Amino acid sequence: AALPVYSGLICLGMYKNPGEPGQGQPEWIRASDVALVGIALYVNGEMFTGSFTNPPLEKNGLQKYGHESCHFIPGCASTYMADSAWVGGVFCLAPTDTDCELRDDVYSIMAYHQLLRDWAKRPRPTGAPAFGAREIDVQVNLVLSTSYLANLRQVCAGSIRVTLSEKGLAMAYDRLRDVQERRLNSQAAHYPKRPRKALSEITYEEGVEQRLIDPKDVPGFISKAPPLPAPAAPAPVV
Repeated sequence: AALPVYSGLICLGMYKNPGEPGQGQPEWIRASDVALVGIALYVNGEMFTGSFTNPPLEKNGLQKYGHESCHFIPGCASTYMADSAWVGGVFCLAPTDTDCELRDDVYSIMAYHQLLRDWAKRPRPTGAPAFGAREIDVQVNLVLSTSYLANLRQVCAGSIRVTLSEKGLAMAYDRLRDVQERRLNSQAAHYPKRPRKALSEITYEEGVEQRLIDPKDVPGFISKAPPLPAPAAPAPVV
């Protein structure tokens, strides 16, 4: 999705005082600000907040920016740092079996699979069929803010219908386990070919200390990247 950019500045939206006529004045993300793009997940109209409901503040933010700042949009599954050059991005919730370039989507992937587990355990609503697979509507919203978190703007949204069948949940479980145990620290994950997004990340220690992550859920998440493949041997001179 493309961001609302005009003359090199990202627009947060039109704002006006109560009772003021017209559309109001645009608010821009200044060059000195840190633009944030968040992925917010909703299930049947209910927000799935995930882990980042009370994210950590940026260390030394007051000295860097003149105010306290946070590089996470509270409630969003993932937050990315962006600028006016961002013209689009690809986001992933359920990677295919061959997709290993997913380190910048890992928080969204984990949140999506967690919401599948949570909603599969919920009791069926009154009046719903007592048997058969359940269906849920998962909405993905792309939201825009700054590290000051004063305003928030929805840029775009889309939704999908997911069937919570036993077979589908088993496939989701196997997929997430494969992501955590094999793909997350693969060579393709650390050295992707497609453009990477600037994911706002927490350190392993911050996640455990603030209970944002469970240590057993992210095996080797911050382990160092595997070495690059050795260069091919030069062709013999004939």
